[in-house]
Amino acid sequence: DSTAAAPMAPSACPAGCGLPNSVESADGFPFCVYYGGGTTLAQAEDVRDYVDDYWDVYQNDYGWAMPTEFSGGKFKVCLADHGTTCNGSVGIGSDDYEEQLRTALATNRSVELETALLRVRHHGFALLDRSEGPSSPWPVPAEPLEPAGALPEVPVEDLTASVISAALLHHGSLVVRGMVDPERAASLRAVIDDAFEGAAKWRDDPEVDASPAFIPFEPDEQYPFGIYERAFATFGSGVLGVDCPTAMYELLEAFDAVGMRRIMEEYFGERPAFSVKKTTLRRTEPDSLAGWHQDGAFLGTTTRALNIWTALSPCGVDAAGLDLFPQRFDELVPTGGPEIYDWSVSDETASTYGLERLVRPVFDTGDAVLFDQMTLHRTGVDPSMTKTRYAIEMWFFAPSTYPLEQIPILL
Repeated sequence: DSTAAAPMAPSACPAGCGLPNSVESADGFPFCVYYGGGTTLAQAEDVRDYVDDYWDVYQNDYGWAMPTEFSGGKFKVCLADHGTTCNGSVGIGSDDYEEQLRTALATNRSVELETALLRVRHHGFALLDRSEGPSSPWPVPAEPLEPAGALPEVPVEDLTASVISAALLHHGSLVVRGMVDPERAASLRAVIDDAFEGAAKWRDDPEVDASPAFIPFEPDEQYPFGIYERAFATFGSGVLGVDCPTAMYELLEAFDAVGMRRIMEEYFGERPAFSVKKTTLRRTEPDSLAGWHQDGAFLGTTTRALNIWTALSPCGVDAAGLDLFPQRFDELVPTGGPEIYDWSVSDETASTYGLERLVRPVFDTGDAVLFDQMTLHRTGVDPSMTKTRYAIEMWFFAPSTYPLEQIPILL
């Protein structure tokens, strides 16, 4: 209706909203809308449902959509165009918007904002320019660490990209002491317990609301994902990390606190992304199954990858640890035998590499081990163990070689 008055620009976002301030687009398009005050929650929910129904239209034609519901009946839908006419407008995955979310979370923690941060980082991967391919050589050539032929370890204060390169090129793995501080590790153990309980409720009834402990992650529609991936995690004594936004936020903040974002960006030569399918919260009992494998059997041998396996409780003596061969494997080991998966390596084959050289590190709370997809390893268990192990496994990749079936989320 050409005679209709132009919409009035609303005031800044309600206090506590935590998202960037938004006003009507100067061009008259309804890119930024919010609800509260005179609009009922039921009306806001109708708008949310409408946006969900037309998610692809808004995302592809207009740029970005992020429906988020907040406490107190406030509901906001912000649709930002590619211009700058919207106060605080940002594109999906932009550093500015991500930083505003992180700033809000620092002072106003909520699972809604933690979930929004995961979504923004997931959407942001699609905006990366991956056309140039990876840089070469990689990893950067480096001399072996001392002692030769052993599994090296460093305190987190001494961790650098060159140390990671040297360790993985010549030793296969690297133990890092003090990756996560004990207080945050204790918090993460409690979060993992809640996530396991929430996941169990959801498996019994997928319609149940198990939040904030368990919120099923929904990737963009081009990524197949669902029942199989969650069942696989459950079989391996785990819960997918992305189904627990609080755990992801806590762990990534812990990594930031010790500079891992910067170190990994230097190591890969580009901003890393982690895997939806290969990021797992683990609560492992001492009678768990153990099987040798190289993740390169399904991730590929040319993928530029780094796994950060973080112990959140003492392990390797009374609780299950990890068994690793302290050497570099340049090729995949032959698979097959009476094992669980077709990509597993039999005990007989593994023994040909010298079981006397096998290393089972003893981890204290917050220690970590770093390795890539070529490392031959297994869960380290024996009958004498009596305690439960808490850990988080998180695989990172260079976007230029990212195996897209693993579903990316930017760090």
